[in-house]
Amino acid sequence: MSHRLKVVKLKSGDSLIAELTESNKTSLKLFRPMEIKYMNFVDGLGRRHEAMVLTDWLKSTTTNEFVLDKDFIIGIFTPNPDVIKTYSKQKQFDDRNNETMDETGFANLFSDIEKQIKNMSTNDILKELKNLEAEEQNEEGLQSPEDMIRNIIQENQKEKLIDEEADPKYGTSYCDWSPDPKDYLS
Repeated sequence: MSHRLKVVKLKSGDSLIAELTESNKTSLKLFRPMEIKYMNFVDGLGRRHEAMVLTDWLKSTTTNEFVLDKDFIIGIFTPNPDVIKTYSKQKQFDDRNNETMDETGFANLFSDIEKQIKNMSTNDILKELKNLEAEEQNEEGLQSPEDMIRNIIQENQKEKLIDEEADPKYGTSYCDWSPDPKDYLS
């Protein structure tokens, strides 16, 4: 299947990833096209990150196939392995949920992750975090939502492990101080 996956850049500026099922002189037939979007965000330590998000390009329809006129296409490219992996995960996620995620769906997702974390011992969590650090150093690829949440937890753990006396920069950032004014009243 991955040899049929293509990234299609459109004149509108959209980038799609889909299975190319048919091609002729004037059009392409795409199966399960997803739009590729990039989001920028800043983590709790002020570092900038970029994350790729795939959204079902045909989510407001009842079909999974689309015939695209070649006049609207700028180029067709082979996706890199990270994009293929993310596409596969997103398809599995969409198939599992089979409907758009609402607040309840996100609450359930985070609840499941929270249960997994609670069932892990501290040593298991630290091992998992070390594995994530090693993976991040080895590849600068895309992260699944679960990995992103683990990274956030890891950053929170680091903040808790700061030894105020050992770190000469402690107290110089607004993040080192409580936002609650009551904490400063005696």
